[in-house]
Amino acid sequence: MIKTYAALASAVLFWGSSFVATKIVLETFTPEAYIFLRFALAAPVFLAVLWYRGFPRLPGGVHLRLALIAVFEPGLYFLFETNGLALTTAPKASLIIATTPVVVALLSRIFLGERMGHRVTVGGLASLAGIAVLVISDRRAAALIEGSSLGDILVLGAVLSAAAYIILARSLSARLDSVQLTAYQVLYGTLFFVPIFILRPSLPAAAEVGADAIGALVFLAVFATVVAFLSYNYALSRIPAARAGVFLNAIPVVTAVVAWPVLGEVLSPVQMLGGLMVIGGMTYANMRRRRPVPPVEG
Repeated sequence: MIKTYAALASAVLFWGSSFVATKIVLETFTPEAYIFLRFALAAPVFLAVLWYRGFPRLPGGVHLRLALIAVFEPGLYFLFETNGLALTTAPKASLIIATTPVVVALLSRIFLGERMGHRVTVGGLASLAGIAVLVISDRRAAALIEGSSLGDILVLGAVLSAAAYIILARSLSARLDSVQLTAYQVLYGTLFFVPIFILRPSLPAAAEVGADAIGALVFLAVFATVVAFLSYNYALSRIPAARAGVFLNAIPVVTAVVAWPVLGEVLSPVQMLGGLMVIGGMTYANMRRRRPVPPVEG
């Protein structure tokens, strides 16, 4: 279990940091170019891994489900989140995205038959409350009542897409190892973004691309894509989807902590409290119940 939770922590650390790196990249690249380049850079890594290990012989139905996973995440998730954030406010979007573990828990009960114990329920609610504290304590908390309904719906689409990915990946984890699953997810995900990039192939001139943008893009491709997705898919093969889903609420906490030194954004004591609530709820949700020790006879 140490490896499992270390993998989850790695995924959350890199996904949380990715928001800061994305902000740096988008100062130079358009969203369409950024998303395509991020996965186009990650795809050759997995092609090399599959070539080295040997491409598995998979039936067409499995490839279809792998392609569907990629459609949901990264495909639809990135499209819904990017366009939703353009129409609604970041604080409101954060609260909507924070409901992902709840949606995952409900879908895992329906489609996977996984029971959501009281620890997951209480821990998930505490984690969600921590996200609310993080958002409400923000100086832009008034933006919770701003933004369009269409933007909110698009962000909700991102939540459903992320939940669908987790459920499908969990269901395939018994048939494929995490490397195979992640490799095809990234490869099919790259193909998903090719036509979008072709329709809007705007790339900056070479002279306009600085070292910061290149470094951030490499970080996003290697760590936030290759390592993070591989780590999270590995964890999904080891623990129930609902317990793995609760970890997603730690992403905004990581983002706030990383943005503090990198972007110079202020981290208030109330936000720190909200972060502790998230971490506490996440920890409680994943605590294993102690089994009673049988009495020693004699």
